[in-house]
Amino acid sequence: MKYQKSVFVLILPLLLLLFMPAVQALNHNPVMIRVKLLSGISTVTLKTSAATVIKNEKTGSEIIRSRSGTSLTVTAAGKYIRIGGAGAFSGPIMVYSSSPTAVKNKTYRGQIWIYNENGRLLIINRLDLEEYLYSVVPMEISHAWNVNALKAQAIAARSYALAQIAHNNYSLYDLDNTDRSQVYGGAATEQDATTKAVRLTSGEVITYQRKVIAAYFHACCGGATADVKNVWGSDLPYLRSVKSRYCKGTKYYSWNVTLTRNELLALTGSSKGIIRKIRTTAISPSGRVLKIQIITTQGITEMTGNEFRMKLGAKRILSTKFTIKRVGHAFVLDGYGWGHGVGMCQWSAKKMAESGWSYRGILAFFYKHTKIMRYRENML
Repeated sequence: MKYQKSVFVLILPLLLLLFMPAVQALNHNPVMIRVKLLSGISTVTLKTSAATVIKNEKTGSEIIRSRSGTSLTVTAAGKYIRIGGAGAFSGPIMVYSSSPTAVKNKTYRGQIWIYNENGRLLIINRLDLEEYLYSVVPMEISHAWNVNALKAQAIAARSYALAQIAHNNYSLYDLDNTDRSQVYGGAATEQDATTKAVRLTSGEVITYQRKVIAAYFHACCGGATADVKNVWGSDLPYLRSVKSRYCKGTKYYSWNVTLTRNELLALTGSSKGIIRKIRTTAISPSGRVLKIQIITTQGITEMTGNEFRMKLGAKRILSTKFTIKRVGHAFVLDGYGWGHGVGMCQWSAKKMAESGWSYRGILAFFYKHTKIMRYRENML
């Protein structure tokens, strides 16, 4: 009996190792996310290079099954979706391949769903949230940054995505692939370092009172992040303004732009008149312009700082944290930071990580009163 017991003790760890992958696979319940890739188009080309199934999800019937991949053109045909020479279907159409699918020469993991919306195609990528992050993280920050900055970005992006899944206003997709949501470029944009950061933080999310938060982030705060209530009106204790010296001297910490008379007159809706003055009438505690007036001989035009920025171009006016002065017939903006300013400052995170901060410390610095927890379904 002692011999049998000893053998069992020796074999037990081996059995656990043998069956662990199967147990993990059974317990693995991936969160699926739906990302809008394209909309309002009449035709699109899809290519796969491995086993592929194309189904009409409305009827459940297979349209195409290929062992070696396929290339086809999908077209909106009235209220139907035409799949190459296979016919026209009401849809939605689901395309799944064992390797990434190319949509207009960009490759994507997971499934491609095709809808006909008012005679135009809507293309959605449905995939595992963690695989989605493989592309998002290197598209949002450089894969060459310190690993703790990469981990912080991975957790912030995961938390933001989950919050969008819970609260999205679209029935067919959760977010899009641009900086209106999070920048997502597909499988070809993945990098080893950022994929590793996603895997090392797998399932970790930022929570407030055990609920996942919308962990907004931006490129550079210019010395202080913005309070969310001054940007979007919400009053959230974990998205308050935070002073940060860490981004000082980085690429986007300061900038300046010269605006001409004609550019500013265009904001008033008129090409006539003389600009007498531009006045900021409300400034947030973090130094961002809340309201601005353009005073001309034709009258006064008032708008929010964000409207002013968007009308002139968000890639030109990098933030609403600026002062303005007249230089001859032009006006010069001396600005700080890049982005809306809410949540984590990415360039501060870079410098903090290089200075020895852990990813947990970085996230706690920008998202006050929060805790990092492993995601559960009841956290949304």
